[in-house]
Amino acid sequence: MSELTRKKVVSRVRYARRKGNRPNLSSLDLSRLDLSRVDLSDAILRRADLSRANLSGADLSHANLTDATLPDTDKFLQTPFGWAHIRTDYIRIGCQYHRVEEWRGFTDDEISGMASGALDWWRENKDIIFSIVDKLKGKK
Repeated sequence: MSELTRKKVVSRVRYARRKGNRPNLSSLDLSRLDLSRVDLSDAILRRADLSRANLSGADLSHANLTDATLPDTDKFLQTPFGWAHIRTDYIRIGCQYHRVEEWRGFTDDEISGMASGALDWWRENKDIIFSIVDKLKGKK
């Protein structure tokens, strides 16, 4: 692939999916690309450089991020619901993508309605998630 652009990455992902394959973006330099809101779910991103990519709102659920270089402003956790993508302003857990303030305000009933087992997982991990957000914001 010559000079990588957002358009070429999206095209490559769509082509792989049309062929019934997982998109393979292994070892590619995706740094500096605006990949915001790009569906990279199930993509193979082994050893890809995402260090300065804009991943805001990107769907990385079930993506293979083994040995990928990730942005310092984003943190990722593997969960039973796919990847948790944590930023200072938004959090995506599986397919749920909301502002941090919304996550802080969700009721137990709202969390429970998101997925089977979500409430138990949330109760066990929400303090960790919010401490990561605070750390990313520079708080202690």
